[in-house]
Amino acid sequence: MHGKLLSEQKNQVSLNAHDVILLNKIMLSRGNNEIFFIRLQLIDIDKVIDENLYWLSNKIHSYEKLNELEKVVIKTDVKKSDEGHSVIEISNPTSETAFFIRLKIMNAKDELVLPSFLTDNYFTLLPGDEKQIGLDLTETINHPRRDELKLVIEGWNVLPAEIKF
Repeated sequence: MHGKLLSEQKNQVSLNAHDVILLNKIMLSRGNNEIFFIRLQLIDIDKVIDENLYWLSNKIHSYEKLNELEKVVIKTDVKKSDEGHSVIEISNPTSETAFFIRLKIMNAKDELVLPSFLTDNYFTLLPGDEKQIGLDLTETINHPRRDELKLVIEGWNVLPAEIKF
């Protein structure tokens, strides 16, 4: 749960669209009420095509241990690429998992700005992970106070932060 690698498996497969195959069954240790994060990545040569993260418990429906995650400060930078488009670079430089991170665009009155499109949201960064997320605000290009917009970063154990555009 705290970002310590317990096991790693790699399987080379060839799949057609909509194919399903069972590779390995995941066996959790029989400890007492532990939480495990399992990251599955689909990689084509060296490029990550898709990624999913699961949180599992060896005690059925028991996720209280998530409250034991230490508070994390993540690093975030917004790079504007063109009118209405930006890239958010976000990383977890700590030794703790940054769980269930949410990004949102807010105005000066702390109201959610919609529509705003993110290529990823509600994600988890393991220790040392970094991610680039696309942000599309082209539909809000004529927002009356566009210069007062801000990116708000929050998460389960992530200390809230704001970045003004």
